[in-house]
Amino acid sequence: MPTRRAPVIVVIRPVLERLREADAVVLGSPVYFSQPLEQVRSFVEKWLFPVYSYHYEDGKPRLCRDRPVPCGMVYTMNLPEGMYESWGYKEALKHTPESMGYMMGCCETLSIFNTYQFRDYSRYDANLFDEEEKRAYRDSHFEIDMRNAYELGRRVAERAKRIAKGRDFMARSLRRFLSSAGAAPYHGLSPSSRWRLNIQSISERPTWPPQARWTYVTPLHSALMPVSLKPFRS
Repeated sequence: MPTRRAPVIVVIRPVLERLREADAVVLGSPVYFSQPLEQVRSFVEKWLFPVYSYHYEDGKPRLCRDRPVPCGMVYTMNLPEGMYESWGYKEALKHTPESMGYMMGCCETLSIFNTYQFRDYSRYDANLFDEEEKRAYRDSHFEIDMRNAYELGRRVAERAKRIAKGRDFMARSLRRFLSSAGAAPYHGLSPSSRWRLNIQSISERPTWPPQARWTYVTPLHSALMPVSLKPFRS
């Protein structure tokens, strides 16, 4: 009997595959009743859960990703900033970015407050808000909010660039190490014998000797080697 797939998984599968190749990710969501959109939360779960592992080493899960992916989360809400913490929004909204940071390496959050909800407040029964105050706040803060969002994206991209440089640095270091040990040049993974790199421990700043855990794997055994090497179980 053929396996049936949930339609939503089929629809977002290409997006999830692209996320696996992304160097950085920034998401955004409006906030209702102190929570991000259900669609955003559902999407994040489908993105992050395959990364998680129930196999723990040194008290931490062995994450199923080959490198850190810096992330950002932008929240927009009509709540004034002064009520953000006292109404429990700060506590309620921290969980999704924390999960993104834990799984992918790091996540920065930006909250935008007191949004202008309607183009014409006179058409809605919403006397809780003063349209003039809302408009004045929007006019004075819109450019600031846009600049803050741009800066968040810039910082996330810079982190991704540093991580990529660190990966390149350690790849060159591995080639140099193998060459000095008389081994064949490193050209990535091969089916017979190969070096693997546990990227989870890569720092954004490249160092020497490499601080990542290099692993030499053969079909028959795993061998501990110098320069911070540690076995990697396939």
